[in-house]
Amino acid sequence: KDLDGSGCLNQKELSAALAASGIVATQDTIEGLMETMDANQDGRVDFEEFVAFAKDVEASLQKSKIPEKNSPASSQPVATSAPSTLIIIGRAKPGVNMKAVKLGKLLEKYGGGGHRRAPSG
Repeated sequence: KDLDGSGCLNQKELSAALAASGIVATQDTIEGLMETMDANQDGRVDFEEFVAFAKDVEASLQKSKIPEKNSPASSQPVATSAPSTLIIIGRAKPGVNMKAVKLGKLLEKYGGGGHRRAPSG
């Protein structure tokens, strides 16, 4: 969000927008994102730079999209990525029995589950 009404996003505004969206990012990550978005390196992301960045991200996502099993494109080779790790940290209301929550079971439909030694795996 353009907090100062300048028509551009500065690093502070980018950081605030990420935080408001629930994205926790380090200062290095924010600086790297700003550098990527700010094509002319003037310290501000204007509308045209933002649109160009959004189009690049969308194109990248389209390239990595995995075709559905029954789609005509499913016979084509599919790019795969290396497995990744998701660490879930959260709070529960007092009195909630977290031992009854089985994250491994919840994540099975997404091709994953908890590590056998994880508390809720």
